[in-house]
Amino acid sequence: HRKKSKEVYMLGDIVIINNRHMGDVLMASAAVRLLRSCCPHARMTLMVPPATIPLVNDPALVDEVVAVPSYSSFRSFHKTLDALRLRFRHYDACFYFGESATNAKRFQWLSGIPVRVCASLDLNGSLNKAAPFCTDVVPTGSVWTGHVVDWFQDIVRGYFHSSGKEQPSIAPLPDALPPAVENFFQRPGPHVGVCFHGSSTGLSSWPESTAAALVKRLSSAGCQLFMAYPPYDMEKALRIREASGVPIFIHGTSMAECVSMLRKADLLVSVDTGQVHIAAALGTPVLSLAGSTLTGTYPYSNKGLAIGCARNCYDCAFISRCSSNRKHGKRHAAGYVPPCMAAIDAETVYRYALRQLETPYSNTRYQLLETSGPRMEEDGHP
Repeated sequence: HRKKSKEVYMLGDIVIINNRHMGDVLMASAAVRLLRSCCPHARMTLMVPPATIPLVNDPALVDEVVAVPSYSSFRSFHKTLDALRLRFRHYDACFYFGESATNAKRFQWLSGIPVRVCASLDLNGSLNKAAPFCTDVVPTGSVWTGHVVDWFQDIVRGYFHSSGKEQPSIAPLPDALPPAVENFFQRPGPHVGVCFHGSSTGLSSWPESTAAALVKRLSSAGCQLFMAYPPYDMEKALRIREASGVPIFIHGTSMAECVSMLRKADLLVSVDTGQVHIAAALGTPVLSLAGSTLTGTYPYSNKGLAIGCARNCYDCAFISRCSSNRKHGKRHAAGYVPPCMAAIDAETVYRYALRQLETPYSNTRYQLLETSGPRMEEDGHP
């Protein structure tokens, strides 16, 4: 049971829920580590999507990891069942990261577990309406005053009156790779990973023709290129390789192999997706191509940089005037590329990639491209 004093909350059993996607789970890992340092003797259960379990299944961090599928249909029904199952586990508190206020409110009502924190990306004000149902609520829109990692940690620090800070981390994984992969990394030249598959929403997509043009430019500079793709994205990877005419090394990989390959890479050039946050946590230099997600989810690393053309854009799901907005009945067909991503050209990305290979950024974490084209920002680099 919870005991409260003037400065400290003593919690026995804690459930942490982050059932969105790989990037969110990894960005919340720093808050989970901070939570562990604040409650060293608590029993902590972490609920995440199945694919992300290898990233956070660290016995030193949590006592139990539970897989929560990302339901494609009857989502509300399945989340209701998940909450009811937890009703009989007698948790003292729930930290609900990266979910909407509506889901947190419903979870608290069905499970009977006090939701200590509701971390919502909702910028429309419904968070304030849900405030009476949660014991700790983040002010609407505060995520965009900084990085999501800092935002999650601020929640824990404020709740426990703590001053600590942690970095996103990946659970220990074996470095063993298949012989073909090991042979690839023995080739001379910088090894650059490229990833253009983006999220399932299509808001991180980059034109395949532009991706092929970038691959050609990087190959002409002597880079050894590889794609570490999940099997379901292999078709797009093969199309880009065929369009570019460059023998990109493509490997359909497990999560453990993907982490090992990114650990060996000299640079990752990617649209905003889970691989960006994996590479950033590993300390691998990253160049992220961002549209509506330029602020708040850039690579959380002193070797990471995000570039984009979107101005005053928080997230397409919340910008009613943006042509990429999917609300009000608008749905995009397969292969859709939002204007803010199409405006990033291959030559600009190529020049930034060379900059990241030579001397990765240490201060600037994201840059807004004033114009699309080969001209760089006013940082003095060619």
